[in-house]
Amino acid sequence: MSSIKRLGLLYGRLGLSTEAELIERRAKGVTAVAAAIERSDVLPLVRRAFGLGQPAASAGFLTNMQDEDPTFDVQPDDVEAGLLAGAILDRAIEEEGDQSGVVALAVVTAAAGGLRRPTDHDGLVGEAERMLAVVQGSSTGAPSNRTYSKQPKAFAEALEAIPGQSANYFSQASPYVVKALAELGKYAEAGALAAAVNDNAVLAYVGRLERELRLYWWVSGGWSSDAAMPFRRIGVTEAALRAGKELADKAFNEVGLFAAPAMLDMILDRGRDEAELVAVPLGDISRTGDLAWRRGVFSAPGSGALSDILAVSTALHLAAESGDADDWHPRFLRMTGIGVEAALDPVSLGLQLYRECLVSKAFA
Repeated sequence: MSSIKRLGLLYGRLGLSTEAELIERRAKGVTAVAAAIERSDVLPLVRRAFGLGQPAASAGFLTNMQDEDPTFDVQPDDVEAGLLAGAILDRAIEEEGDQSGVVALAVVTAAAGGLRRPTDHDGLVGEAERMLAVVQGSSTGAPSNRTYSKQPKAFAEALEAIPGQSANYFSQASPYVVKALAELGKYAEAGALAAAVNDNAVLAYVGRLERELRLYWWVSGGWSSDAAMPFRRIGVTEAALRAGKELADKAFNEVGLFAAPAMLDMILDRGRDEAELVAVPLGDISRTGDLAWRRGVFSAPGSGALSDILAVSTALHLAAESGDADDWHPRFLRMTGIGVEAALDPVSLGLQLYRECLVSKAFA
């Protein structure tokens, strides 16, 4: 089902006006705003779609909607505003434009492994997960086949003109020889440029494969460079945090790797009993690991402009800031909409932190 069809169904489910003309106007506005979306527009839309922060602080998209429909009168705190924010994100993801991968990453990260859902848009997270997998899977595509550049017509004509004008004197043929050599030079240069472009594409592809191979060696080795010890000798919750962070440090694209969940599972499963791989509440996760390490790694993302989006990073920062006291719990709930009793299993925890680190880089 397309994003626009989903929009019409959502209006009906929320009990809003289902007048066909109204929905058609809203759909045109959603399409136009999504087509013009820029990186700076993404997080305000995500916040409004997930009900984070004050509605008015993330309502800039409503002005753009009004530009498309003079009768548009939706207010920032209206239920319809949240629905439209989700619809714009949905459409931006569906269009597969320059920002679709980053939009999908932001939506999936905001969902925090299922701990949050968009307030008024069913299916948005699922569509974002689908598109994120598509973009991740195509980020290391092989170079296309090189095409053969035929001799240009001007070169062939210049060569044919030489015998007919040569007579007995080279001076009569020289202008035609010069023209032929000039055309030959252009053809040779075009071939050299095409070869360089093709060679650079191959080298870039080989470079990406090398970086990906190094990642697989890192997974096989199971060595935490930050902790300077094998992951299997670290408690599973701390290992999940460190693995997610270190995998993000090795990222060579914005949206991450399709194989990231499998990589984290391989790292965390090695040498452990199944009983260890249970879900742990955020309240316990936040106190995991050395206090100085948590302060050094998570203070910037957990206290910055993205703190409401980056739920795990923010929990780790607030706990470290309070010296592992519990007085930050209400503040965390107000910021993120998630209670500290919400739990994540180790692989989901590592994957969530991995995505949070990628979002932090993408929107820095």
